[in-house]
Amino acid sequence: MTTNIQQELKVQLMVFLSRIPENKMPMVLTNVADNDSLEDGFRQMSIGEIQELATLLPDDAIQILINSSSLENSIKQQKINAHERNQAEKLIRAGASYPVMNALFGLTSKDVSRLRQQLKINNVNGRPAALLDSQQILVKNMWFKSRNGNYKPSERLLNIHERTQLPVNMLWEAIKTII
Repeated sequence: MTTNIQQELKVQLMVFLSRIPENKMPMVLTNVADNDSLEDGFRQMSIGEIQELATLLPDDAIQILINSSSLENSIKQQKINAHERNQAEKLIRAGASYPVMNALFGLTSKDVSRLRQQLKINNVNGRPAALLDSQQILVKNMWFKSRNGNYKPSERLLNIHERTQLPVNMLWEAIKTII
């Protein structure tokens, strides 16, 4: 017995198949790619005919294979990307300039401008003020101590910013030569 979810999947899959360009069909479907009449049949059907076809398909007509290893790797990569995006947003909110974002994340000036627009943050203008000598010593000591953990430079910089409440650009000027 076909459930509503299975039926909807069949309809969506049939619509998807009808829209695949001919040169991409072999990449998507292994058994259908060798059968020209199936490909042509999909392309000539209306949406109503595709929906009717889906109701006629037996449950075992469609088999979906998911490579769990690839899916797991993609999920891990997405989590890394989300963490890095979160770090970049925090740094932008803390006033990081283009040179900081470029050095830490490889972002272009357009990427940084786009991110600032998304976060509704004004551009950073001008050169940051220099830290006092005592502040530079403190910041450099904190930077060296933070090497003990398995932290990325962006995480270390944010941690120092949060602990000192000094502007990120000022911190960057103090540590960029020792990274």
